Amino acid sequence: MGNGEFGKLHLVVDIKTRGIIAAELSASNMTDGEVLPNFFK
Repeated sequence: MGNGEFGKLHLVVDIKTRGIIAAELSASNMTDGEVLPNFFK
């Protein structure tokens, strides 16, 4: 991401504790489906 570009913050949240389990910053043109496999690594 360069100057003037936006990023997307993808979060995995525990619904019981409402705590953030994982986070990933991606380029604005990436979809949730493209980022999801990164959470399983």
